[in-house]
Amino acid sequence: MRQKQSKNYFKFDILLFGILMLCYTCQKDDAVPSEEPALAFKLKVINYAEVTKNKNVNAIIDAFPKS
Repeated sequence: MRQKQSKNYFKFDILLFGILMLCYTCQKDDAVPSEEPALAFKLKVINYAEVTKNKNVNAIIDAFPKS
């Protein structure tokens, strides 16, 4: 009887340990870093007149097929 009772406690302990580890790893995954990575480039808004002045951009636009 004593051996069967100890086996039940052992199974129960393994079950509780598994649930504890599952909860711990899920909680660890929820942590989201608040720091955003810095961008390697900067964006600048330009108007149509500035685009048409740039010959490289005009060459790229002209390379697209006209529809």
